[in-house]
Amino acid sequence: MFLTNPAPICVLDEVDAPLDDHNVDRFCDLLDEMTRSTDTRFIIITHNPITMARMNRLFGVTMRSAACRSSSRSTSKAP
Repeated sequence: MFLTNPAPICVLDEVDAPLDDHNVDRFCDLLDEMTRSTDTRFIIITHNPITMARMNRLFGVTMRSAACRSSSRSTSKAP
C-alpha cells in the first residue's frame, strides 16, 4: 500500500526494538528496497546498533543536565 502512494518523508520511531537480530536485518533490507523504489526519505529513531550500522547518515542527541547536544556523521555503505 505504501508503494502505491509513497509519502515524501516517513518517520519510524523504535520500530526495530522488539525484533531479533535476524529480523532487524530483514527490516533494514526492506528499508533499502523501499528507498530504491521510491523518493521517500526515512527518518529512523533507534538504539539498535545493527540498524545504525546500515544507515547512510547518523544524527546523535545526548542530554546532559539542562543542555542538549547533537552531532551528525555520514557513513558509507559497503556495496
